[in-house]
Amino acid sequence: MTDKSEPQIHHLKTWPEYYQATINGTKLFEIRKNDRNFKPGDFVALHEFCPEKQELTYRVAFFEIGFLLQGVWGLAKEHCVFTLLRSFAAEKKAVELYIDALNNLPEMQVDDEIYDRIKKRISELPSE
Repeated sequence: MTDKSEPQIHHLKTWPEYYQATINGTKLFEIRKNDRNFKPGDFVALHEFCPEKQELTYRVAFFEIGFLLQGVWGLAKEHCVFTLLRSFAAEKKAVELYIDALNNLPEMQVDDEIYDRIKKRISELPSE
């Protein structure tokens, strides 16, 4: 029996060196404690986090969870490894979240640079 529930969006912090390697395409996986019930088809929003300043950098990348491995020799019982896929579905979900956030801001409190980056991201989306 497969799980037919709606895909979840998991917001995860990641340190700058891992964030950069992920968006560059050299790090294609995550190892995480599976306390969020990660599933293939769910979405991950990776938020770059600066450990020295203990704050987010406001860089975020969206991925879809592909293959998930858990409960195997060499991997702690409560941990999992999953692949990060760049997909149209992940990009579409990112745009939906951006638009929702913009629509919920009181009196358009987003600066021009962020707004321009969002518009550029939307224009770069491939058609299905």
